[in-house]
Amino acid sequence: YETLLRMGVVAPPGTTGTTGADDTFPAEDGSYVPPLWDFHKFQGYAVRPAGGGPAYDAVYALGPPRDAAGYAARARLACHVQYKALAEGHARKMFAPRAAGGKTAVVVWKTQSPWPALRGFLYDWFLASA
Repeated sequence: YETLLRMGVVAPPGTTGTTGADDTFPAEDGSYVPPLWDFHKFQGYAVRPAGGGPAYDAVYALGPPRDAAGYAARARLACHVQYKALAEGHARKMFAPRAAGGKTAVVVWKTQSPWPALRGFLYDWFLASA
């Protein structure tokens, strides 16, 4: 949430309407993304099944947020789960024989964005954990 404040994506508490930012956040189905979030290359957390059907949103799966701070907290947790799954997937085959698909290393590429983006990084543009 602090990164969103620093980037000017959300307004500081008690100043709504004075900074050009607001306290809105993306809709669950991706039908609405606030303009400043879109400017910062927002990528939604919703995944649509190939065969159709309702989208799955990793942020809203943790409960509907009431404000941008709640959305940011859920998004941070969703990113944590993403990286945890990556590490667990690697660890599952770490000691397997090479013929069985064993892996001895994992590289996490682009752990940080040069532009203040809002998703998928271990730390943000301000070097704070994401």
